[in-house]
Amino acid sequence: MNDEQIDLEFNPPPSPEELFNNPKSQNCRLYERLLIGPVTNEEISSRDGLHLLSYTQRIFDVRRILRPLNWDIKAQRIDRGLFAYELTAVN
Repeated sequence: MNDEQIDLEFNPPPSPEELFNNPKSQNCRLYERLLIGPVTNEEISSRDGLHLLSYTQRIFDVRRILRPLNWDIKAQRIDRGLFAYELTAVN
């Protein structure tokens, strides 16, 4: 057995507390939801979901905070007018 260890870099996403002063802000609520997994624009904007106003602006704001930390929000088109967003590490 080889005693060498593989050097793996693990860069977990930052906690919401590290990024946002107000835990009830729309940006923080969106980020907390993204930490759970992918979310659609329908879920973000619907009354039954996060019910965030101007969700595209919220995504822009959170991306701006995350990019210097080597994280981003990836968008994937699911259907006409329906997109899924998820956190992704940037190398």
